[in-house]
Amino acid sequence: METNGGPSAKREELLIPLQKYKTTLYTHSDEVPEKLQPTDQNYKTALYTNTDNGDLVELTEDRPGQAARQRDGLNSVQTMLLIAGYCPGFAATIMMVAIIHTGWVGFLLFAVLTFMLAYAAILLRNCWNLVRATHFEDSNPYGAIAYEAFGNWARHMVNVLVDLVSFGASTVMLLATSQLVLIVIGHSLVGTYCYWPIIIGVIMSPAILVGMPKHFWQLGALSIITTILAILIMFIDASLYLHGNGEALHRLQPSMESWAFGKLIGGTIFLMGGHFVYPEVQRAMKEPGDFDRSALGYFLLIVLFLFPTLLITYMAYGDIMLPFDVTSSLLVILPRDGMVVIPGLLLLIGSGPVLLIVINPLFQHLDELLDVQADFNWKRILSRTCVILFLIFIAETVPDFTVLMTLVGGVLFPVLTFMAPAISYLRLRSLYMVDSFSERPKVHLFESIVSVTLIVATPVIIVYVLISTTLALSNHQTEYIKPCYVQWNTTISWWDNE
Repeated sequence: METNGGPSAKREELLIPLQKYKTTLYTHSDEVPEKLQPTDQNYKTALYTNTDNGDLVELTEDRPGQAARQRDGLNSVQTMLLIAGYCPGFAATIMMVAIIHTGWVGFLLFAVLTFMLAYAAILLRNCWNLVRATHFEDSNPYGAIAYEAFGNWARHMVNVLVDLVSFGASTVMLLATSQLVLIVIGHSLVGTYCYWPIIIGVIMSPAILVGMPKHFWQLGALSIITTILAILIMFIDASLYLHGNGEALHRLQPSMESWAFGKLIGGTIFLMGGHFVYPEVQRAMKEPGDFDRSALGYFLLIVLFLFPTLLITYMAYGDIMLPFDVTSSLLVILPRDGMVVIPGLLLLIGSGPVLLIVINPLFQHLDELLDVQADFNWKRILSRTCVILFLIFIAETVPDFTVLMTLVGGVLFPVLTFMAPAISYLRLRSLYMVDSFSERPKVHLFESIVSVTLIVATPVIIVYVLISTTLALSNHQTEYIKPCYVQWNTTISWWDNE
């Protein structure tokens, strides 16, 4: 109903989250505030209060309280950069080798996974838009989405999964940073690999203990800029090599190994599957309804740089990469020169911001559970120090970056990246958009088909990655590396490839 009026002026002033879609305003009853139900995901949230004559007036930024905080948020460009901040570029160098072992089928798989990842981001955006009017202060927005869709048990499950994904991704980044140090500095560090997770953990501790500002999009900008520059340099290097070796593609015979497909799946999802941080980023926006523009801009940016580089490396280096273990990275297969060291250094610079961004959801949830205040205090120091120590312990226990990246990306990520957004949106749509099919039948049908596909694909991906990784380990397709506390002078196998 359209309304310009409001509740009785006799009641105390209330802050009312009020949805506005087209010309329709939704308010509460004269008795008690009701749960507000949007009719579409494309609405904007505003805060209204009662005037003396009973009218509803939108609060502005010069008033204290939530209204000012709600409007002081990220714009679309800042949001895209913060999303891009979760872009572990070193995973792309692993994918470049995996694509050689999977051939043109690998390119098709990469394209399908990229579409699935992008569409899942849009579904998450729709989900938060449907629930944010009643949960805009929730410190765990992904959990709030699950709560509105399926209840309190779903909230707890999603929050635990976010913690696991955040911890797993942080462990992988710790190992990736350690390997990048060795790639940049070279053979003078042979036998020191096991010490670097500890050193890097100690170096990063001050920033982790203080806490990363949730709106610190500059970190994201640094991460994506260094990643894009590194990919661009590798593209130029491959183009120069191809120019003098035009017959390389004709000699290429991809082996189509199952482990290579598993690594490609895990690497792609790990690279672009930062969905577990998306609701929190969207919550921090000035206009949360514009999140899809930022997300799609990020995916387009990555694909524009990464896909041509995957293609040119496939054409240029395929014949020299195939003899190497599929677990290798492009940066350790190519001869060590400036075109390898510079990308490695750029990725090393960008890995710090990625680590800070991916570990933040875990700390936020931990602070809530332990009732840790926002200021610097002993509870924060103790809780985060324990997490850092456990992070280092897991990295020292499973020091193989590629295997861990594949398992985290292919086993932990898919539930939050594909299944949860799809199943939550279908449920929320049935609750809040009951006329969806009659008002937009084609869109409704398309959303349903893609959502069901994401739901069904999730267990398939998890099972395949688990089986292919297990077989690779049992068949010695990837070398098992002993825990560092068993053999501290561990030398990772690719040193011998240089």
